[in-house]
Amino acid sequence: TYKLGAELLTPFGRLQNFELGIEARQLYGHLLNNFTEQGALPVFRTESQDRMVKTAQNFAAGFFGVPEFLDQVNLEIVVEASGFNNTGAPYEICKNSNVAARGQIGSTAASNFAATAFEPTVSRLQPYLTGVNLTTTDIIAMLQLCSYETVALGYSKFCSLFTEDELKDYEYYYDISFYYNNGFGSPVSAAQGKGYLEEFVSRFQHQALSAYNSTTNSTLDSNPATFPLNQSIYADATHEVVVLDTLTALNLTAIFASGPPPLTGRPAQQNSFVASQVVPFATHLVIQVLECP
Repeated sequence: TYKLGAELLTPFGRLQNFELGIEARQLYGHLLNNFTEQGALPVFRTESQDRMVKTAQNFAAGFFGVPEFLDQVNLEIVVEASGFNNTGAPYEICKNSNVAARGQIGSTAASNFAATAFEPTVSRLQPYLTGVNLTTTDIIAMLQLCSYETVALGYSKFCSLFTEDELKDYEYYYDISFYYNNGFGSPVSAAQGKGYLEEFVSRFQHQALSAYNSTTNSTLDSNPATFPLNQSIYADATHEVVVLDTLTALNLTAIFASGPPPLTGRPAQQNSFVASQVVPFATHLVIQVLECP
């Protein structure tokens, strides 16, 4: 019986984001002086999905302390739902992202890879079961339970079912999925990252957006209370797929330097794009503006 729940921030996730907040405070805490001088509070943004709100809260708790984060930062919760412009959830407004032949080609390619790569695994595990005919989809589900039970409970008996090569194929399954869904291999990812890129430029130049023709929210982004342009620290919580959309829109070619991951099988030489390293749990992108003499 499945009892883990869904779309929740795990205890491990809470710890990761709290520690990330502590690290950010140690590195950038001195920038809070700017807010003190202005008599203003920082505005941190997140999406309305439960695990996104909890991500931002745990980060803020690490950064400001408990209970200080409750009154030392304004946490802006942007609606994540169909019909609402939100740069942290661009797939809700980008129609092509929900067309399988455009926005989900990575998922299709990864499933095709799994159907071949994990057929021997099916043959190996099937003799241990009666009354159930295993498929490669079941194998992926078991590997996912290994991952999610580990971060939710601290361990998973599913992990010991698999060999090192099978775990490497599982990792590569996600390399294919992420590269072609939200990386350079996707026809829609840069367009999905465009809105956040525009907001970054707006903040960087301290100039309000002049056009709203992407996923930017004109109601929020035209209001200094919800989209300030004079902060010394900005923090936005979003999904890992949107971070990858943004990296693609930023054209960070080094991440994708070795080219598209082959679809026919895991190559002997590791590709430069490894999803578990580029967008792991608690993935974060830090951009620093430096001044030099």
